[in-house]
Amino acid sequence: MGELLHPDMLARLREEGRSAEAQRLDGFLQGKRDKIFAQEYPFASEMSIDTTGFEACYTLAKMYGNTALAAKVTRASLAARGNQPLWYFYGSDNRHMGESWWNLGYECQLGAWQQQDYLYSYATTRGGEFDEMMRSTYGAYLAGWANINAGQISADAANIGAASWQFQSEKGTCNYNWIPLLDGWWAWSGEADLGFWGALRAATVNVVEDRIVGLYAYGGEVTEQNGAYVITPKDGVRQRLALYNKGKFGLQIDKARFTRAQVSADLRDIRVTLQSVVTGSYSPDITLRNLPAGTYQVSVNGGASRSVVSNGGEVVVKDVRTLTGNGHVVRVVAM
Repeated sequence: MGELLHPDMLARLREEGRSAEAQRLDGFLQGKRDKIFAQEYPFASEMSIDTTGFEACYTLAKMYGNTALAAKVTRASLAARGNQPLWYFYGSDNRHMGESWWNLGYECQLGAWQQQDYLYSYATTRGGEFDEMMRSTYGAYLAGWANINAGQISADAANIGAASWQFQSEKGTCNYNWIPLLDGWWAWSGEADLGFWGALRAATVNVVEDRIVGLYAYGGEVTEQNGAYVITPKDGVRQRLALYNKGKFGLQIDKARFTRAQVSADLRDIRVTLQSVVTGSYSPDITLRNLPAGTYQVSVNGGASRSVVSNGGEVVVKDVRTLTGNGHVVRVVAM
């Protein structure tokens, strides 16, 4: 679990000139790839069907261009998600031992990352299937946070902020009889941190045009004002935005957060209000995906500008300017 990081690990090694280490790691991954790709249903572990395999299978499928497996993994992951309107079922991952014995495990949120990446990288946004997939995916992202104790598991002050491995809705006793239960919660943190890591990687404001509720932002608020979408992030991380209703336009901020984004309907005028994540100065990087082809001016607070060129794919705006404090507005506008 946590294998979603393999592409990043390879990229960082190569960036730092550690090509031999990258080649060695890639060799291990290719060996694993060959074994997984040779199986029709590579979803077993010590159990006959196990959600822990989905993330690794999906990552390898995407890395090495196996789109059929990426789709199969996503369908399997969706099939293993609870759809009942209960906080401990909706979006939760279910394993072969039964839906009432294992709820809100760490693959709940790791699966949210995998499903969301599929939605952004492969899925069409047309039709009701996309709407259902997005609901399930964001439900999984939200559900796993219930494992953090805010008093619902234990009122003991020493336990506030600690995490439970998972919730067992059938209560009673745990199948692992050495783990005590606290009103259905396993009183061990176990592998809970893996789920939270997946959640941090999945945290995004996803703007959609849902066939039932219309314009909607998962993980934030969105309104239309004067021909632009105005987005307020509430996903917790506040570094990523995806407009699925506008050709999957994407925004990612590194070394800062955003508190507000304004994106014109034609995607040719983007304004992002920043918040610092450090003490002292910072210079954020801004990645724009599916930005219409053309030349754009980049400015901060209306000051001097520089130009960047988009070919319709991905543009990374680096070293915007050295900033201090909050409230700086970065604007990217077509020339």
